[in-house]
Amino acid sequence: MKLFHFSCHALFIYCVFFCAQATAGERDWQFGNFGLHATGAVTYGAGKITISTQHTRHCFFDSDHYSFSFQRRAFLYDDCSRLTVAVKVDRLDRGSAGIMMRTDTALGAANVHLETSATGEVFLFYRKVKDDQTSYTHLTTLPFPVELKLVRQGNSFIAWFKRSTEWVKGGSVMVDAGKDMLSGFYACSGEEFQVGVANDTVKQTTASFSGYSVNYEENYIPPAQNFHDTVPVSKDVLLRDNFDDGSLSNGPPAVSNPIWQGIEYGLLPNDPKGGRFWRKTGDGIFYLGDKKWADYQFSIDLAFDKTNPPSAECAIQLRRQDIAVYSRMERYYAVILRNGNKLVFEKNIPGQGAFSTTVILPDYFDGKWHNLKVRLLDRNYEVYYDDRRVLTGVDTLQPVTYGNISLKFTNTGVNMDNLEVDRIPDPVNGDRDNYLMDYFDTPLPLYLEKYDK
Repeated sequence: MKLFHFSCHALFIYCVFFCAQATAGERDWQFGNFGLHATGAVTYGAGKITISTQHTRHCFFDSDHYSFSFQRRAFLYDDCSRLTVAVKVDRLDRGSAGIMMRTDTALGAANVHLETSATGEVFLFYRKVKDDQTSYTHLTTLPFPVELKLVRQGNSFIAWFKRSTEWVKGGSVMVDAGKDMLSGFYACSGEEFQVGVANDTVKQTTASFSGYSVNYEENYIPPAQNFHDTVPVSKDVLLRDNFDDGSLSNGPPAVSNPIWQGIEYGLLPNDPKGGRFWRKTGDGIFYLGDKKWADYQFSIDLAFDKTNPPSAECAIQLRRQDIAVYSRMERYYAVILRNGNKLVFEKNIPGQGAFSTTVILPDYFDGKWHNLKVRLLDRNYEVYYDDRRVLTGVDTLQPVTYGNISLKFTNTGVNMDNLEVDRIPDPVNGDRDNYLMDYFDTPLPLYLEKYDK
């Protein structure tokens, strides 16, 4: 049994102890107490970790007070790297304890932590970027022992908890966690209002962890060398990505070499028939295109795994607009493939107008390639699946008339290829009526001709 003790007397001062006498499997673990007046100790042995902590309150930005047993982990390949940390919280006197992944130990560092309280309340906490506010989601309430699992793939973090013998997905969040990360187990002694703390002048708790595992995997395939796309680019092509260069982020940007936002390294396997494709598993949202794109057609080839769960979902957001400060003020049209046989076309304008239409398709969780096309011209929309028009309409109520594109995945296993965005020539006013959100069917008045520039 190994014991390490540390005291912190200033908010930004901390000390890390290496497990110099630990067994081989424990030598990578470090321990520290963080926060004003925080003290605590950790023991390792027999597949268990026990953390005792005092005056550590909780992890909530200006109150990031915690005791942390952690490992440093280089997370080099973004979406091609996956880290899975699982643990059973056997006992917790008061306060909270669980799994944390964090960019560093500084106050305000971006982090995700999945925790249980002493009463079995399970929460997912997250700070998306450095010095941002902390948000949280209540997931469930469980009896002790509480089993938790946190998975990072790229900047996507997925929280799991075990109910009876089955792992249940509790939620996911995107956090800018960087390429060098701390991950492990932590405990906080809690606030005065929490159960068991009000009459405790020491504000101390002990958390016991067992059955813990830390598993890191990589599946990165390097890009093609000296790649040259020989396919001609027509004047109406706004963007094309056949993924044959094996990269989502290599510059310089061009129509046939888009630079994706939200991802740096993606899994781009070699196609036995030649070229490459993009394979995405799990969760994530990625962006491309120009926010001023107006009338265009989006096309992509998709092949969903046969083993996709019913909850698997792939959403193509089109004419996407966002207000930088307000992350929940996005406006867009979306084509969503869900449940293996549904295609949903919807409009999202928070607090104003929205609609949703569902089309039933043949089962596409079949491992085969299918083509999806969406045409947006002024207020008109058309959706084609395998070259058959499955949906058409006119949005006359607050149409979304321009914006870029995003691809959003939930619980998904899918291959993608031959993504292309083509401009649709508008014989009436071109794109100007889209920016004005008016005059779709009649020429612009002379006093508005300035929008032609």
